[in-house]
Amino acid sequence: MAEGGKCIFDSRNPLAKEWLTWTEAESKRQFTHPTLGPVSAWNDFRTDDATVIYGTYYQIVNSKQEYRAFSAITFASFTEIEQALADANLIAANVFGNWQEEAYHDQAEEMIFIVRKNK
Repeated sequence: MAEGGKCIFDSRNPLAKEWLTWTEAESKRQFTHPTLGPVSAWNDFRTDDATVIYGTYYQIVNSKQEYRAFSAITFASFTEIEQALADANLIAANVFGNWQEEAYHDQAEEMIFIVRKNK
């Protein structure tokens, strides 16, 4: 990183447990694909202590054909991210709780880090 340079990145806040809202009931939606017609979509999750398995589902309404994709996500804590930054000789100049630049707090769904070199 150049002297005086900054970097920005985000991470989900594991304390907020946002994945608890990633249910079929809360995520069910429908849209129209230009070739396939109406499509239903939804999400779900399962978790152990460290990893969330996140599923995304699409069903073509007319044919009932279903497509699925899964991702395994491990959410680093605020403290773990700060330690990784320190190990890289970087420091969080600011941390926001969302992209509207509201202050970070323990239940904010996101952690938006503005990072610079440590002097």
